[in-house]
This record gives sequence, C-alpha cells and structure tokens, in this order.
Amino acid sequence: MGIEILEQLEVLTDPALDLATLSLDGVRFGSSVADFPRDRIAVLTFARIVHSYSSGTGVEPEYRDVDGHLLTRDEVIDSVFADDGMAHFKSKISFKVASGKIVGFAISGEQLQYFSEIQNYDQCLRKFGKPNRAERRESCGELMGYDNYYYESRKMVSWDSWDNRISMINLGSYDGNDGHPEIADR
Repeated sequence: MGIEILEQLEVLTDPALDLATLSLDGVRFGSSVADFPRDRIAVLTFARIVHSYSSGTGVEPEYRDVDGHLLTRDEVIDSVFADDGMAHFKSKISFKVASGKIVGFAISGEQLQYFSEIQNYDQCLRKFGKPNRAERRESCGELMGYDNYYYESRKMVSWDSWDNRISMINLGSYDGNDGHPEIADR
C-alpha cells in the first residue's frame, strides 16, 4: 500500500522518497491518465491545443485554439493527457502529465501550513536537509527566496523569503529535480 501525501505531509521531508509509493489526493504517482479524476480539474496549463486562455476569480477558464475558436473543457483535458501538460485542482495541488502518465506532483496551497513552524530559511534547511543544489531567487537586487533541489527524491522545496514560508514543493519530473534540467520531461 502506498503513502497518501496529504495524510502524511511529514513524508515530504524524507531525503530518499520512493515516488512510486506515493499518491496525492488519491492520484498515484506514475498512474495512467485513464484513472485521473477529470471532474476535479479546475485549470489546465501547457495544453498544445490551446493558443489563448482567460480566467479570473470566480470565472470558469476559457480556452481558445489558434483560430480563436472556443475549446471545450474535454478537448483541453484530452490534449493535456495526450500531448503532456498540467492539471490543477482548486486546492492548489497540481499534476504533471507526460506520455499518458502522472510524472509529477506539486503542492502550493494551504496544505503547506503543515510546515508553518518553520520560520526562516535555516529552519527550512534543518527540516528538509541540505539540498544538492540551492538556487537563490532575486528581483531588482532583493532576495525573493530559494529553490532547493534534492536529487535522490527528485524534489524541489521553494522557500519564500518575503513571507518566511515554504511556498511550493514539487516531486518528480520537473526541470532540475534530477540534477539534469535539460532532460526533464516537459
């Protein structure tokens, strides 16, 4: 039996995660898109069929093709599932799709409040361990935060220096998670 991340968020601190044993909100890592809960998708990104997109707070997303024709939600889902892309739930958890399989998880929502006891970057490093690579993010000379990469777990933990919190954790096939950003699945 696998580990449901949302029921055991502490597992995200493990330096040697076996992604094949994990699920996120009932979706197993590596599972086929045929088993994906399409009805729970709030937004889709990186669909090849989509040329333009519009959305807003409380507004259903609208997707259009290269000729400006409105696409149905099912057409966009089918494109993401066939051609790769991302599916996002309202709870700010996301799923990366490649070759008809779930190859990545991302958490950026209130679930990360679980780590609210972490008040600074040094505490973040103590909780998650020393990363294989840390990228400092700056804007206009101001420190925005750090993206910490843990290759054995294929994990990235993003620290937000403005709000002093973990702002995102992703697992799996995202650029940089395995130490070779040029070969990560898109």
